[in-house]
Amino acid sequence: MYRLHLLQQDRSRRSFLKSAFASAVVGCSLPALAVPAKMSSAHARSDLLHGAMEAARWIRAGEMKTSQGKYWLPEPIHPSRELSAVQSRNIRRGSAGILLFLLEMYTATGDATYLEDAVSGARFLSATWPQMLRAPEATPGTRHSFYDGLAGVGFALTETWRISQDTSIKHAADAITGYLSESAIRDSDGVSWSETSSIAGDSSVILYLLYAAQILDDSGYRHVAAQGADRLVSLQDSGNGVHLSELPSRRIQQTDRTYVPNFEYGAAGIAYTLARAYEDTEQADYLQAAREGALRIELVACRQKEGVLIPYCVPAQPAAFQIGFSQGAAGTARLFYQLHKVTADNAFFQMSEKLADGILSALQRPLTTMAPEENALCQHSGKAGVMEFLLGMGKVTRDTRYREAVDRIGQETIQMMDFYGHRSRWYDSYSHVPAPFDTWETGYSFGAAGIGSALLHAAVAGSSDWQPITWPDNPFPLTSRL
Repeated sequence: MYRLHLLQQDRSRRSFLKSAFASAVVGCSLPALAVPAKMSSAHARSDLLHGAMEAARWIRAGEMKTSQGKYWLPEPIHPSRELSAVQSRNIRRGSAGILLFLLEMYTATGDATYLEDAVSGARFLSATWPQMLRAPEATPGTRHSFYDGLAGVGFALTETWRISQDTSIKHAADAITGYLSESAIRDSDGVSWSETSSIAGDSSVILYLLYAAQILDDSGYRHVAAQGADRLVSLQDSGNGVHLSELPSRRIQQTDRTYVPNFEYGAAGIAYTLARAYEDTEQADYLQAAREGALRIELVACRQKEGVLIPYCVPAQPAAFQIGFSQGAAGTARLFYQLHKVTADNAFFQMSEKLADGILSALQRPLTTMAPEENALCQHSGKAGVMEFLLGMGKVTRDTRYREAVDRIGQETIQMMDFYGHRSRWYDSYSHVPAPFDTWETGYSFGAAGIGSALLHAAVAGSSDWQPITWPDNPFPLTSRL
């Protein structure tokens, strides 16, 4: 059963919480968004910012200093727990994701200690990233990828350089990006880095290289990215696009009919990558392949009471729906918004809205009837990722439902804080991740950095003085109408 944690009654440390928040009862069937709807906007956003600051405090509880810089433990209360050289540095669970959160905390609050921590973490990554080349992959096919591998570390270092102007960090970002470009495996169809074509693998490398071409001002990276996109198109033309694309270590069904439509592990992310490559290159076959990928996803969409949702896998799991970023509607909708951006076709935007409606409808279900992935708080498959998507939709529409849902999810997330040693933390659970990983993590995809990022973005949404870091797989604009 999903675990619901009570807030302890330490009023002196949590004056930002109203007594109504402490009325939750363990195991009760609360509405998923059971938060006072009339709470003032200023008060709600103050709570959200405080929650982001508490997330940073929990991360700092796991800070480890070395002569090369800082890194952070995956779980501060279990210092003996170690991650591999790859996992401890990547975005998903390691230092790269944490320092990206700290960078945004600095730009949002002006507190220079956040920047100092991020720069120290970036220096550690700058000195030690070659260890990722020798260590076992987090998952087969992901060594070069964005969330699990080198591309994400390159992104974190580049953003740290962009904000801090520390040239030593830029040198490391250049070295990683150059390695990604040079290590691509070339054949007659284009280039690849692994046998995993999804966002979990090669597609995310392509997205990073498109980003790096602009930020690091090197058109050669765009050329390599285009060669990677060429190969994605060739896979679709050869018929292999039907499988687009589950990680080799997580086969769902050993059959040629298996189709995975989701964003991180499936067709939506690959089609998004092609649409993004078209945006930079105007190569028509990329757009055509992206359109075909989107059409296939629309064909498997399932109508809900309101809106639509996308099954996790067909034909194996046609009635298994998720709403989060990685394997659910919040991620898949990014494809349709990206296609709307590059084509101005409102039909694609309407599909994004239908997916958003499906998510909002799903969030009204009682907690005890929701799948574990929907109850999770994390960026990967939980409500932090949903918050990010709804914030994005709010930026491009005038629909107040998105802001209301974000505020309510954010307040619910604050309700779930557990206090340990004068610091806040979140328990999270993910059905596909075995213990002890369902604990009190500090990372981005799983843990406090990602939860804190969502709370921070919700707290400052609409501010004309602040812009978040734009990730290569996020099509929504920086400016906000919320």
